Amino acid sequence: MAGELMSFGIQKLWDLLSQECERFQGVEDQVTQLKGDLNLLSSFVKDAYAKKHTGADREVVKKCVEDIKEIIYDGEDIIETFLLKQKLRETSGIRKSITRLACVIPDRRKITLDMEGISTRISKVIKEMKDFGVQQIIVQTSADGGYIPQRRRGIQTFPNDHESNFLGLEANVKTLVEYLVEKEDIQIVSVTGMGGLGKTTIARHVFNHEDVKHQFERLAWVCVSQEFSQKYVWQTILKNLTSKERKDEILKMDEAELQDELFQLLATSKSLIVFDDIWRIEDWDKIKQIFPPKKGWKVLLTSRNDRVAMHDATHVNFKPDVLTDQDSWTLFERKAMPRKDDSEYKIYEKLAKEMVKHCNGLPLAVKALSSLLFETGKIVHEWERLSTNIGYHNVVGRTTDDNNSIDRVLSLSFEELPSYLKHCFLYLAHFPEDYAISVSDLAYYWAAEGIPRPRNYNGANLRQVADGYIEELVKRNMVISERDAKTSRFETCQLHDVMRDLCLLKAEEDNFVHIVENSASAATFQSPWKSRRIVVHRLDDETYLWELEILNPKLRSLLIIRKVLLLSKWMASGMCFTRLQLMRVLDLSHVEFEGGKLPSSIGKLIHLRYLSLYRAKTKLELGNLINLETLENLSTNDTARDSLNLQQMTRLETLSILFTGDDERMKTLSSSLSELRHLKNLTIKDYWIDSYEGRFVLECVHLKELELKIYMPSLFNEKHCPSQLTTISLSDCRLVEDPMPILEKLAHLEKVKLGERSFSGSRMVCSVSGFPQLHELEIKGLEEWEEWIVEEGSMPLLHSLKISYCPSLKQISVAGFPQLKDLYIGKLEEWEDWVLEEGSMPLLYSLEIFYCPKLKELPHGLRCIDSLNYLRMPSEWKKRLSEGGEDYYNVKHIPCVEFYDEGYDRRFAHKFIK
Repeated sequence: MAGELMSFGIQKLWDLLSQECERFQGVEDQVTQLKGDLNLLSSFVKDAYAKKHTGADREVVKKCVEDIKEIIYDGEDIIETFLLKQKLRETSGIRKSITRLACVIPDRRKITLDMEGISTRISKVIKEMKDFGVQQIIVQTSADGGYIPQRRRGIQTFPNDHESNFLGLEANVKTLVEYLVEKEDIQIVSVTGMGGLGKTTIARHVFNHEDVKHQFERLAWVCVSQEFSQKYVWQTILKNLTSKERKDEILKMDEAELQDELFQLLATSKSLIVFDDIWRIEDWDKIKQIFPPKKGWKVLLTSRNDRVAMHDATHVNFKPDVLTDQDSWTLFERKAMPRKDDSEYKIYEKLAKEMVKHCNGLPLAVKALSSLLFETGKIVHEWERLSTNIGYHNVVGRTTDDNNSIDRVLSLSFEELPSYLKHCFLYLAHFPEDYAISVSDLAYYWAAEGIPRPRNYNGANLRQVADGYIEELVKRNMVISERDAKTSRFETCQLHDVMRDLCLLKAEEDNFVHIVENSASAATFQSPWKSRRIVVHRLDDETYLWELEILNPKLRSLLIIRKVLLLSKWMASGMCFTRLQLMRVLDLSHVEFEGGKLPSSIGKLIHLRYLSLYRAKTKLELGNLINLETLENLSTNDTARDSLNLQQMTRLETLSILFTGDDERMKTLSSSLSELRHLKNLTIKDYWIDSYEGRFVLECVHLKELELKIYMPSLFNEKHCPSQLTTISLSDCRLVEDPMPILEKLAHLEKVKLGERSFSGSRMVCSVSGFPQLHELEIKGLEEWEEWIVEEGSMPLLHSLKISYCPSLKQISVAGFPQLKDLYIGKLEEWEDWVLEEGSMPLLYSLEIFYCPKLKELPHGLRCIDSLNYLRMPSEWKKRLSEGGEDYYNVKHIPCVEFYDEGYDRRFAHKFIK
């Protein structure tokens, strides 16, 4: 693993020396020497990593591997620092030209000595490797001698394996459903067994079973995990069992209030609560205090500990069986085996059955192995190699036990990942157990880490690349995630417990990240002096003593993660970045510094590529951050006026700003943004809308995503229109003129949201051929809007339409939406008539109408939409839509019609399934 990661490191350093060769005038000989040394070093890496695990001198070779990694990191730091300081001097102005000249000679001397030092260290480590039998293996090189990694796999196409996820589990699910639905004397059902057995998968199928949904009025699912918090668990249950609108109220409740309300709620309703992944008996003992004796509630829990809840009188413990040999083979065969008429089928079958034995019937291991061999392809000698390797591959840090062969399968799955996916997978070690990891955040972190992209990803943006990486890991059963139905993207991802164990062990082996568990004295990984990444996991509201941990001058990344997102921002006592000059990633978005005094030394971190902040009072000077690619939550109120000139941040691609200030400050910001030629994603929010007169002018012609929450009575003009825009969200702009004539001309626009007070006019018109690529449109909170006209041919690809909280809207004249699938209309208090011509929405699948008091009947055109599968309506429509009612014939063909009470959580609605 480290071997391929080091190879990519060597490649990155080589590229840096080659691409910036014109900046190394006067030290060309040292550059040539270092490039030659890197080529030679790369030829020893593969064998060194192999002998690190298996050779007689593996401990010595392991030290060589660690030395190589440090050499590459140090070389990259030295070269990048030299180049960045040169660029800073070039942009510092004419007045400083004499100072620049005076710095050139000393800098050149220093880079000469530094590069010679790196070459000397490379020579030394090569000699040591030769002494201990590490072999040189000639690798492929590019035309200019640069190293080319052995694998450059792109995005693969995988078979659909949704059915295989359930193979062999049907009987388990049936038994559990019977316990919960039919057995009145059983209130607590625990599903126990080893990690990877499929406990969570089984529980999820039970939770979503139709019989269970009909049996219980309320359902809740909560992940418990090792880092147990009673308050968080109770908050999550109450939030799931009641209305989403109560979220803020629930967050303010203490344990006594939560316990009292949950006790009363569970005493008066039939509820099912699933507790996934309870680790300790004492955790369950604390949780169960909310349950009244023998009422309509039931509990389904999963645990590796079969003693959890065993002393409860109404408890039954269910232990799923591992897969039979036949089910294991069927699960594997569906994904990985060639056709039976393949001439070499028998060879593959023999090799595969030997490997499947190592899975011991564990579904996760079988799926991981089948994904590995599917990705490897039908190459006999590769299957033979993997079959041999699976026999000796040990997971570092594991002792020999009953699970050893399973560990080997999972470890081998990791080792066979392409190098870029190994780095991505290891990065997930930053995050706590059962944590919903934001893929959007990962996209920025991975980009800032400089993970090399395979050629297949060329031209894709950061988010698309991250989506591709997650998809590859999901298909290999390394990561759990599903594409969001609305966005078609992976929004969050998680690690299975067993895979997280593997991830942590591999990260520990490579000293990839140092994890701090809420306490300055807690050290679960290697010393922070060695690791170049630190992540702080915060469970409670304690103030962290930063000074004790941030000591490593070579630190590259610092993340602060709230394990429980319901907590407030973390108050930190202080922090200094003066010694941390090599930082690339700094995420302080979950930290509020004491007194708001954010360290001004952040402005000197010239290597920073990703910076995310929270509210601060210190005036930040940001002019030196010329390497920055992502800057989030920048507050103009906390930034020196001169620092609003962001023109030196030539690499900036993503920028979000919390604006506070006057017209002059807005003018400075507007001018600065117009010079950012690589800016693709821009967000500006002003929470003090009346602080200026709205003179914001947008001239970022390369933008692709734009979100504005500012007073801006005029939209951008056609001359400065960002023609590549794909997503736009506007609120509080108070646009005087209809924005549609400008927006509909943006040929690449796919998603539009007009939010609260974005438009102050009364009429909007979408003309013929407008919005040719628009997929999603949401209009919300336009109080003055009265009329909407959509001409025939407008929005031909629209899939989703939401209109809500527009109290004055009376007339909606729509010629038709030929591709519309989801339609939501809510809180239109003046809307009376809905005319729906036959064939105007032929593909409509889901329709929801919420509080439109003047709407008296549904259009007759609904009966002609055969694709309509789902309808949600307020409960007062129940009589009209039931058999014999006035609108029954308009909806009788719809398979699922749902009614809900106004003001009540729509999840607890009355359903009619036809």
